[in-house]
Amino acid sequence: MLTTTTRLNFLAVIFIKAICLFTASSRYLRTDNGVSANGGNPAVALVSPQNGAKIREELDEESFCIFYEQHAAVDANAAADNNTSPKDSTICTCELDNGSTFVLELPSDSPSCDELMKKNTLKSAVSRLQMKQGAYIDHKKQKIILSKGQPLGVDNCRGRPSDVFQQGKHSRSLAGNAIGSRTFLVVKIVAKDPNKGGASTFISQTEAQLSDRVFGTSGDLVNLKTQYEACSQGLYTVTPATVGNPKTDQYYIQNGVVTVEVDTNVTQGRLANSNAAINKLKQMFNLGSQSPQNILANHFLFCMPPGTTTDGGSTKHMSIAMASTGGWQSWFRGDWCTYPSAQMHEIGHNYFLGHAAEGTAPYGDTAGAMGTSIGQHDSPKFCFNAAQRYDLGWYHPSGLVKVTSPPTGVLDINIIGFVQPFASGTTLIKIVNPLYTGTAYTNNMYLHLNAQKGPNAGTQEGGNKVTVVEKVESSAQGAATKLIGKLDASTAPVQIAGFFSENCVLTISVTRMQISTNTSAATVRVRNVCV
Repeated sequence: MLTTTTRLNFLAVIFIKAICLFTASSRYLRTDNGVSANGGNPAVALVSPQNGAKIREELDEESFCIFYEQHAAVDANAAADNNTSPKDSTICTCELDNGSTFVLELPSDSPSCDELMKKNTLKSAVSRLQMKQGAYIDHKKQKIILSKGQPLGVDNCRGRPSDVFQQGKHSRSLAGNAIGSRTFLVVKIVAKDPNKGGASTFISQTEAQLSDRVFGTSGDLVNLKTQYEACSQGLYTVTPATVGNPKTDQYYIQNGVVTVEVDTNVTQGRLANSNAAINKLKQMFNLGSQSPQNILANHFLFCMPPGTTTDGGSTKHMSIAMASTGGWQSWFRGDWCTYPSAQMHEIGHNYFLGHAAEGTAPYGDTAGAMGTSIGQHDSPKFCFNAAQRYDLGWYHPSGLVKVTSPPTGVLDINIIGFVQPFASGTTLIKIVNPLYTGTAYTNNMYLHLNAQKGPNAGTQEGGNKVTVVEKVESSAQGAATKLIGKLDASTAPVQIAGFFSENCVLTISVTRMQISTNTSAATVRVRNVCV
């Protein structure tokens, strides 16, 4: 009934998954003359809808792309911005082997992308789509368009992506526990603005200022690096990318930031500009047709110029920030590139974290970074909710308690605040729903003491309370969590009918709470009441 877990050894699974995802050799778009840029294989034509370049690009039937779900972030004042693209949007995209990403348009006779994701036919960072006859890229709309009447060629690796940790030259997925060191590259894009006579436009921060805001290289106190490292208690390290030598190389990267000037303009959309930046980086660093990911850095944060529109020819502004679920790319509109809550949120999506809901509000759980983003520098200092900490692997094996069967009578579990050393006591509780079968997924419960101190001093709700979060344990990536309880010794218990069995009620309460300057502790009581 009461067990502790140890971390899994992922190495054997890594090898199998990597082979499953990338068994095919590199295959790209076919150029007009069929001439290969890499010794005989179909190659990519580096095209842009600018200067008379072609808008439609036929896809070779041997080419493929990797499917990614992209999430849009919402800020607290988003409702006031009527010129922003849909605020609760999820976009289906596909990434070619050269690193360029396009919106995926399925044929009219196919189920919708959302339907295919719900059925797990399409899995972010896992599904490889084989191109069929008639598939092409519309560069003006930044779309891969699949032909009607052709079967949807999807190749999925078996097993949940969150059960593996993949990092290597031939794997795009950063799935799995966020353990170890990763390199990060902030790309400051300089584009044209046709609304200003074609003048260049870019965010106002210098490279040095961006490095400080993301990595704290000049003493900034709250940023992506400080929060991820403190919240993980050193299990995860954010390292600014460094490439080349400024004394000897024409192009180089220092302190994790590079500026890239592109020929595209902001009204062509987010992906048109980031794809152009990727192509420019490949030219700058002599990468040929390779993707720059895992060569220049593991994660790329694109700082988009003010006025960048959403994709597909829309006139609306892109959302404040977006990221690929299980991927390596994230995009930020203007100053949002410098706000720590947005940085944490989007990189969380790269590790398959979903949004944190409360009630009917999909971003309503603001105890951690996967709720509503906040447009502030150096605040808030917060981490992630209990379910997301579990998925990230940010706990000590001895500090996780699993309740896997109905307790007989009363089960009391003593826990400490999760900002205290992970190995010093229980910091995480998982209550496992026995109805989980691997196909019929049901919600599990996660609890931790949301201590309002240290890296979590600025938690926006549920501070110094035991928070109860439910999450659907499905193989769908980016599954959302939902905050259902904020407990202390004076609050009513959380009651969940039919959890362990149809005629029983799972009851979760707190019988003791101790909060002081140096320590936070509570006793959680779990009961299963049957009629």
